[in-house]
Amino acid sequence: MMEENVIQIIDGLIKKTAAKKVNWKESSTKGEYKILFEGATLTIGGFINSFGKYYVLTILNSEGRVIVKETLYDTDPSSNKLGDLFAAAQESTLKKNDTLESILEQLKQETVGEDETSELPF
Repeated sequence: MMEENVIQIIDGLIKKTAAKKVNWKESSTKGEYKILFEGATLTIGGFINSFGKYYVLTILNSEGRVIVKETLYDTDPSSNKLGDLFAAAQESTLKKNDTLESILEQLKQETVGEDETSELPF
C-alpha cells in the first residue's frame, strides 16, 4: 500500500496537470514521463509485459537515489491513481486533446490543410 504522502503527491499532480500547471517532459525511457522538482525528480511510466499493463512511479532525491518506487498492475485496484497520473502526464506532454480540438476548429473553415508547397525554400 502506498504511503499517504505519496498519494497526496499523486492527487496534487493530477489536479495541477489538469489545470495545465505542470511541466511534464518525456524521460529517456519510452513510455515514461518526468517532472523535476527542487531537490527531487518524479517519473511515471506505463508499460506492458506478458502479465499485462503496469505503472511505475519513482521518486528520486537530490542525489539521484530512489526514495519511492511503486509498481502496480492495472488489475490492482490501487493502480487507478497511477493510471490517472500516467494518462495526465501523457496528455500534458503529447497535447493530444489540444491537437484534436485544433483540428475540429479547423474543420469548421471552408478550406482545411496547409499548402506544403508554400513552405519550400526554393
